[in-house]
Amino acid sequence: MKPNWFIGMPFAADRPLVAAPEGLRVFEPVDLHVTAAFLGGVSASHAEACWAAVRGFAFTSFAASLGEVRLLGANAVSLVLEEGFESAAEVMREVCARLEGEDLLRPDPRPPLPHVTVARTRRRASPEEQAQAIDWAEAAFAKARAQIDALALYTWSSTRPKPQFVVRAQRQMGDGGLPDTASDS
Repeated sequence: MKPNWFIGMPFAADRPLVAAPEGLRVFEPVDLHVTAAFLGGVSASHAEACWAAVRGFAFTSFAASLGEVRLLGANAVSLVLEEGFESAAEVMREVCARLEGEDLLRPDPRPPLPHVTVARTRRRASPEEQAQAIDWAEAAFAKARAQIDALALYTWSSTRPKPQFVVRAQRQMGDGGLPDTASDS
């Protein structure tokens, strides 16, 4: 299985207490993040070059809350940031601009959409199953809040599906940035 890589902002929210509908794959709290730049199925060395390209980038931490639920792509149950939307969008624009400037990422003409994916439906979920997933996400994550204070390099976890992702490197923000921490998981 070829891994996917991305740079994201961890969104530390508790796992919901609302029971999920059958067949809905709910992400673990450690998996919740706002993607700043999706790198895709690149090599580990390319992902590390991308991480190096954003090494000098620091942003001020900001409060964020989840708002509108949307089904994105084929089956991603996601909530768009309400509070913190513009701050996250600015981080996304800057990270992508740095990677594009180094020819490490193709430009994406779409405007940033800061969101957190919290679950996935079956790929061929019925309209009723999709509606149940949206209702669940609204009940479970309505107004969930977190402090966005880090940037991380993620890839797929070797223990997929739980957790989905592993942080390979992380940098705390808000104070100009601290040294990277790495994970061997």
